[in-house]
Amino acid sequence: MSILIHVPKSSPNFNRQSTYAKRLKEKAIEGSIVENDNLDTLASKVRAIAKFNSGNINVIQRRLTSRIVAGYNYTITADLKNSLEGDQQLLEIERMPVRDSVGACINGWKYTGEPLEIPDDIFNDHIDYTLERYQDVVRLNSVLPKIAKKYAESLPDRSESYRFLIPHLNNMKKIKVAVMELKTLTVDFDDDDIVFEMKTNIKKLISGLGKVSDELPSTQMVMSASDYVGFFSTPCDRATRMQLTEITKKASMSGHTSWIRDTLYYQIDRKAYMASCSDDCTVKLWNLTDNEVVATLRDHDSYIFSLTKFDLNDTPCLASGSNDHTIKVWNLRTQKLIMTLNGHASYVRSLVSYYVGGKPYIVSGSADNTLKIWKPATQSLVATLEGHTSFVLTLAQYTDANGVPCVASGGYDAKVKLWDLETRELITSLPGHNNYIWKLVAFETSYGSFLASGDADGAIRLWNLKNNSFTTTLSGHDGLVYGLTAFTRKGKTFLASGDSKGIVKFWDPFNHELVNTYQGTFTAVNSLSTFYRKSKPYLTVGHCQNIELWS
Repeated sequence: MSILIHVPKSSPNFNRQSTYAKRLKEKAIEGSIVENDNLDTLASKVRAIAKFNSGNINVIQRRLTSRIVAGYNYTITADLKNSLEGDQQLLEIERMPVRDSVGACINGWKYTGEPLEIPDDIFNDHIDYTLERYQDVVRLNSVLPKIAKKYAESLPDRSESYRFLIPHLNNMKKIKVAVMELKTLTVDFDDDDIVFEMKTNIKKLISGLGKVSDELPSTQMVMSASDYVGFFSTPCDRATRMQLTEITKKASMSGHTSWIRDTLYYQIDRKAYMASCSDDCTVKLWNLTDNEVVATLRDHDSYIFSLTKFDLNDTPCLASGSNDHTIKVWNLRTQKLIMTLNGHASYVRSLVSYYVGGKPYIVSGSADNTLKIWKPATQSLVATLEGHTSFVLTLAQYTDANGVPCVASGGYDAKVKLWDLETRELITSLPGHNNYIWKLVAFETSYGSFLASGDADGAIRLWNLKNNSFTTTLSGHDGLVYGLTAFTRKGKTFLASGDSKGIVKFWDPFNHELVNTYQGTFTAVNSLSTFYRKSKPYLTVGHCQNIELWS
């Protein structure tokens, strides 16, 4: 007989949460209302709690990048029959510490206390009293003291006015509890009490199985269990959560002075390079041998949002689309500007390229609500595709089952549109999104061609491009889906998505499963792309002014 037990999952703070809650209850008299309080003293108590909270939030902020023991993977084995006969050495509990960043643990935290009170909004401040995540704690701790001060200064100092301030004081006490819970996540998880309780309960289990052993003396009873106990986070080194092999950051590249918007990989003479564009109005070219900048391309007058590459007369070229309404084409060998394509009446937000008869074409999506098709060989505008009712934010190029080049477009009108690039006609519109579409990616699999679309609600919808039908929705992001890319590993296709809260998620799109979540940074992930070196996939993560390479 084989018996499998599981250790119950803990709360994010496990045994420490109750300790801090008890301490706070003991100090509940602090900040409470007394007989002689007036509006000024009530507001002062709110400010005092806020000051206490701010000091601890500063401690949390300083420790965000620190790595701690976030919890433990336990493996328990026991030969129950021999243990029943008195050989306690056959009970083994193996503890393997799981290390993670404080930031990831903070991101995994969720408030579980009583919701905040919503006071009368007599000054129309429209405060969001939602308290769920760390960002809510920081926001509310900053906003509520200002509101309390305004009430104290504006309302008459009499008892009927106190009801407007008392909810703010009560709310600040709840925020104080949340801050202290969060602070526990900045130091190593302490499992001494857990191990003691675990051993005690297992011994009780062994004792209770004595009757089974008496009735079935020849039965081999072996207990085996494994589980994780600790802070709720999503560390990349928790093996029990990983179906992909471990993904880690391999390199970090700095050089831009503003937000990264797009990256792409290219080769020249079999040497690996990367291009990146940014709100600093530049395109940078990187040598991936040493991850250093080899050139900075400067000619745009505004933010650069998109890049695409192609060959023109055997010359490797790069096109960049900008908020200055232009598309510029660069020679990647000489790193010189070849041409500027004018025609859009507003920002150029997305670019893709394709070939017809060996000749390259560029498709651009713009805030003027149109797609335009360009022929670089003649520096000419070929066609304008109209159909969107608002900004076109993203494009994805693909080839249909008949070998016809097509493009998918998405934007502020929350519609995905598919276009035939031969006839330059609209194929269909794909409904279903409830908010604007920030990113599209088309990808090939053994099942055929698919499209993924990510929107401002955090939803990712999958579409089968064989019949242009909806497949499924992948839900899990709390922020806007800014980045979306597909890659293949060991013959299996995965999606990676990044959002406005700095979260990167990995998905198995055909089993509709979230494989892993990674909190790499507290800044938005503005771009994701993939490339392959020696058949190994690499993920390029653009956030703030930095580029990271993961593999």
